[in-house]
Amino acid sequence: MVRQTSMLYLAAAFVLFAGTATAQEVGCTTVMDCAQKAMEAAFQAKTAIGIAVPKGAVMAFNLPECPEGWSEFGPLQGRSIVGAGAGTGLTERKVGESGGEETHKLTVDEMPSHSHPYDSESGVDGNRSGQQDATYNRIHSSTGAVGGDKPHNNMSPFFVLRYCERK
Repeated sequence: MVRQTSMLYLAAAFVLFAGTATAQEVGCTTVMDCAQKAMEAAFQAKTAIGIAVPKGAVMAFNLPECPEGWSEFGPLQGRSIVGAGAGTGLTERKVGESGGEETHKLTVDEMPSHSHPYDSESGVDGNRSGQQDATYNRIHSSTGAVGGDKPHNNMSPFFVLRYCERK
């Protein structure tokens, strides 16, 4: 036990002095005193991190897994983030809401109003003897339906990060 305690004091003192502070600046006189102050500083730093990053906070990480003390935040897997509230002219969004779709199939109401008209003329020349017995037909019509009727990609360009929640 004495050896473990000594190693702890030594490790704590190393942490304290690995920065730029000296024993005089920290106000300690013995290794034991310095180790105690280092442990207090480490505890305060851990407490400060806990205050600065409260439980339930969600952060993005460029890591293959969530760091220790964090877990995967499932509601954001494969989703983009939208800020809560309502900007000028925008729909109000509440925390925890979700929406949108990765692909979308346009409905008739969503398509711009349009048509594809065409004209067709048919008939025969009048006879060559000067009589006017020619027939002439003019047809105005429109094309049939066009398009593959398939959903299309609806995603903005993106970069993937892992979203994790502090436990």
